[in-house]
Amino acid sequence: MKLTIYLLLCLFTGVAHAALFNNPPTHIKAEAGIAALTVDDQQTEARVVSFSMFGNIKQTVLTDLEAQVIAGAILETGSNESLFVDEFKPRQDLVLKEASLNYSPIEQIVLKAGALNQGEYNSPLLLTDSAFVGAKESLNFEIADYRFGFFLAQSVPSNHFLTNRLGSVDEGAPSLLMEGISMHLGGDVMFFKAQAMRFKYNNLSANVAYNSQFLGNSTGGSSTSTTFFLYDFQGYNANFNLGFNLGEELSIGFKGQYLYNDKAPDNRNTGYLLGFNFEYGGFKLDLEYFDNQSDSAPAFYNSALYGHNDRDGYGGGLTWTLSKEATQIYIRAYKLNTNQKILMSDSTRAFAGLKRSFSFD
Repeated sequence: MKLTIYLLLCLFTGVAHAALFNNPPTHIKAEAGIAALTVDDQQTEARVVSFSMFGNIKQTVLTDLEAQVIAGAILETGSNESLFVDEFKPRQDLVLKEASLNYSPIEQIVLKAGALNQGEYNSPLLLTDSAFVGAKESLNFEIADYRFGFFLAQSVPSNHFLTNRLGSVDEGAPSLLMEGISMHLGGDVMFFKAQAMRFKYNNLSANVAYNSQFLGNSTGGSSTSTTFFLYDFQGYNANFNLGFNLGEELSIGFKGQYLYNDKAPDNRNTGYLLGFNFEYGGFKLDLEYFDNQSDSAPAFYNSALYGHNDRDGYGGGLTWTLSKEATQIYIRAYKLNTNQKILMSDSTRAFAGLKRSFSFD
């Protein structure tokens, strides 16, 4: 792992040198935001206010080679009382979301390597918005407005728990393998995007299992060095987004995710999420319902927004976008239920904030 990190540092140092002294960045975006969250259940009571700023830089190094870096800082203050997992503990961190090289020798082939953001799979019940060191190979085709393709991905799941909130895990050499297909249809009236993939986790560490037991997974053992998952994680994941433009300012959309772990028994191995949104002018209302059973995926790596595993519930939010100013004001709330009685309990979570985007072309 240390050798891999060293090689990546050398690689991106060379790219940065090219960007600074040979070619100017082709595209730079930035986003700043102020947010507040509250969490209430029997194990956790949190009140946190944060300020964040992230930059997204894309640099054309060669005609067929592009570098991308998404990084920034998060500064938080507030209170957090937790019995087991300090998931919402206020932090002050530098965060790397992506640092990758994209090589496309021909239009249909894209090879990507580095720290890859897993949010691109749009599957929060399986993976959250964090960076894994790895590689992805894609074969894409385009016919009129239709795009479809095939991909393979190999990565090392980050041992920095929930974006560094609980520190790092040094043991083990975990891996995540994925293979899948994607389809995209863009149009003036209808938009459709979907992915289907097979995934497999290998060599997840005892410390990962120990933390995951407090987030809904089934485990055995009793310490950070002896805890183990009762079931392996290998299965299927699919997601879709479907939207309709009904006028210049009116649109509706649907989204969904289905997750299945064929190494766990029934009533423990499935997750699904369904969502609907309605947008008029600058206002957007969205509603979601989800059910993620205890062992559909490793809770260590999926989204805290939906309570990780052994949760079902509903939520939604209202967003007001000032397009000319690239500013968003939003508020969201979720009600999460669980079958557990000791390590987890029913929970309510609320979020509110303001985001402002900047672009420098």
